[in-house]
Amino acid sequence: MPDAEPAAAAVALAGERLGLLLNPRAGGLRRPLDRVRALAASLPLTAAHEADTPAGMAAALEAMAADGVTALVVVGGDGTVQAVLGQLLTARPFPRLPWLVVVPAGSTDMTARDIGLRGGPVAVLGRLVSTVADARTLSARYRPVLGVGHDGDRVCGMFFGAGMVADGVGYFRERVRGRGLVGEKASALAVLRTLAAPFARRPAGRGVTLRQPAALAPPVGHGLVLVSALDRLLFGSRPYWGAGTGALHCTVMPARPGRLVAALPWLLRGRPGRRLSPRRGFASGDVDAVTLDIDGDYVVDGELYPADSARGPVQVAVAERAMPFLVP
Repeated sequence: MPDAEPAAAAVALAGERLGLLLNPRAGGLRRPLDRVRALAASLPLTAAHEADTPAGMAAALEAMAADGVTALVVVGGDGTVQAVLGQLLTARPFPRLPWLVVVPAGSTDMTARDIGLRGGPVAVLGRLVSTVADARTLSARYRPVLGVGHDGDRVCGMFFGAGMVADGVGYFRERVRGRGLVGEKASALAVLRTLAAPFARRPAGRGVTLRQPAALAPPVGHGLVLVSALDRLLFGSRPYWGAGTGALHCTVMPARPGRLVAALPWLLRGRPGRRLSPRRGFASGDVDAVTLDIDGDYVVDGELYPADSARGPVQVAVAERAMPFLVP
């Protein structure tokens, strides 16, 4: 079980009670599911569960907490990780947060990539099996987690997006995922759809207004608002810049950004220059909380949620400052 403060750099699982939660419907498990199950069976598990719905995952976590699990292997994509984080931080079934070992098996796996995991589910799980068998240590990484509240509902995750981000995710769910595409090819199509939105006659992003912090609210219509607990997003991009002492990165982009294509390399690397100036509607900084009015969908870790400004604002804030992850 992790220390109260994020100090450990390397951790051995020998003294931990290991649990496993596997989502058999994760996009990256269509072919290697049997191999992943076989590898998982070779771990010294205290408890193992399969679940593909939030309710099923919640029940599995409750059961593993009762079994005294202190380190949790999560096999799935960003949506699975988000469901686990939400249950850990809202229901609080564990007396202390368990170590999380994420085995990436989704379409984008932004959380897994950001904490340093490389390879697919078979490769990562294979490294974990050999690390445990050889009694070697795993690297400890800590990340904040954000919480999103609206109209009495609350979800937790690592990435929040509104406006063009929601449009891109909606396109992915409707047009891309159904074709069986996963990984970077699927992500690239979704990103291209997001970037094409400003050039449409009715661009996505309408109905999004950033209220707080006022310093990041440009004097134009907002086309994109993203808030992230991750240092890097798809393809290693880091679209943040600016100052601040908060735990979350926040970036705002206008609904019709002039010369977006020319500015894109600077945006993805977080190097604003004159192309991404506040005068043109671009702003970025590190914050602990964001308040928005949204009429439409917003995204948390690839999952879409509806919002209606008549029912109150959407509030994004730090839910946990140091979630403990282990990297095999």
